[in-house]
Amino acid sequence: MMKKLHFIMSLLVVSATGFAQSEMAPFPSSSSMVSTDRALWAIQLDADPKPIALGLAGACWTGTEFWVSKWANDSLFTADAAGNSTSMFTIPGITGARSITTDGTFLYMGTNATQIYKVDKATKTLVSTITTSVTNCRYVAYDPTLNSGAGGFWTGAYGSDITAVSMAGATLSTILASTHGLTGIYGLAYDPYSSGGPYLWAYDQDASGATLQQLTIAGVLTGLSHDTQVDLAGGAGGGLAGGLFITNSFVTGMKTIGGLNQGLSLFAYELSDPTGVGSIDKNNFELSVYPNPSSATSEVKFKLNSEEVVTLEVYNLLGRLVSTIESEKMTAGTHTIKLDNANLNNGSYFVKLTVGSTSASSKITIIK
Repeated sequence: MMKKLHFIMSLLVVSATGFAQSEMAPFPSSSSMVSTDRALWAIQLDADPKPIALGLAGACWTGTEFWVSKWANDSLFTADAAGNSTSMFTIPGITGARSITTDGTFLYMGTNATQIYKVDKATKTLVSTITTSVTNCRYVAYDPTLNSGAGGFWTGAYGSDITAVSMAGATLSTILASTHGLTGIYGLAYDPYSSGGPYLWAYDQDASGATLQQLTIAGVLTGLSHDTQVDLAGGAGGGLAGGLFITNSFVTGMKTIGGLNQGLSLFAYELSDPTGVGSIDKNNFELSVYPNPSSATSEVKFKLNSEEVVTLEVYNLLGRLVSTIESEKMTAGTHTIKLDNANLNNGSYFVKLTVGSTSASSKITIIK
């Protein structure tokens, strides 16, 4: 299989063949390219992982290289930014790592057991073992804000509860499975970058494929998602969800969400706000939406300093116009417009206010 990598201005071509082994969740059921386009889901890396090894599951970018793990045994691997294997090794005491995360200094691994393993990435040695009350720490995501800023992990497996634990393994909080509603979480990552966050991202395997799903920090799906099988490996399809990471050090000046689609791709996408509506300053017009979250109707309140033509629109998280609520000239002062949510599906949206040539937006979540 031909593998192409465009990283800023360099080109590398590598040929590789083989078939992957994958770890299946207990439920029913390339080419590599870096893009510098600033757009959500722009592919930064799409590399065939099979030349590294078969059966890879966990993945993490350390700031200088990838660490990837093989779920069925004790083998661990490093790879460069192009996805080319650079080393294979084992760490005594760790076998079958399904997930890898980092706090910027150390790596932490989950092996689908009660333990989380702390690793020195420089010496490739086990530092300590963190014991939790979570039966299956299959995915592990470091979150520096947990435990009042002392840091901790979000962990769990597949369709179970998502549990927050301290750096010592003590349970801090739990997101119930009935809240997140996902059935096959293989990877999880903490997102401090996207507007309206922080968020959690789950790499979920369901009957339709391997999908990245954004959740609020309380575990509610926002409605923003991406099916990785439609564009990885040229849209070849197949593969399974795997490990997940989020970083700001893979492509200079950009944020990245990446991971492993098992047997298909070691990948990285640009992580940015949806087109045009997430970065507008709502404070210009004291724009507010209440109640939020909302189930039936909401009130959109804003202030005008002079008579202006006002347009009020609702966009989904992909930046597509859902509806135009109002478009007329309004006098100076405070105004309230009622937003009927009856035709909106559960999820998050942006309410965009355009006054003359200036705009403002506010995020709203619909839960019925």
